[in-house]
Amino acid sequence: MKKLGFFGGCFNPPTVAHIELIEKAIKENNLDMVYFVPMGDLYKKENLILANHRVNMLKLAIKEKMDILTISVDSKKELQAIDTFRIIQEKFNQSDNYFIMGSDNFEKIKFWKNSDELLNNYKYIILKRDNNISSSKVRDKVKNIEDVSQFICKDVEHYILENKLYK
Repeated sequence: MKKLGFFGGCFNPPTVAHIELIEKAIKENNLDMVYFVPMGDLYKKENLILANHRVNMLKLAIKEKMDILTISVDSKKELQAIDTFRIIQEKFNQSDNYFIMGSDNFEKIKFWKNSDELLNNYKYIILKRDNNISSSKVRDKVKNIEDVSQFICKDVEHYILENKLYK
């Protein structure tokens, strides 16, 4: 049975930290594949650029054993975590599925819709972010025309500049 991971987030933009954390999760948990699950345009968050840009940047950033699942991006309604988890579980019912999230998010899960179901019916891989690379830091640096090359891959940096994002 395949062992799959699903990593949700805004990826606004995807950073080297996102990729490094997933590479580590793949190795340590012997995962066959990890799917990045970006939030769609209906998700309400300040400074969130259009999903198509975030998906395009993910395509440029991901590596071996990584792919993108556009469940939330393609949805006509805003999906809560429970909705996304249920869709994934149904679509990937022949695999052993793990939901990957940062420890900061996992601590908040008890306040989410259907938290009992989330906690009791799904398996998790919890990541501890041990560096200070964040998407918000990248956005601020781009806005201030500062160097971001150590925080994002070259192709993502080129994409941001070419599309005049985060200005």
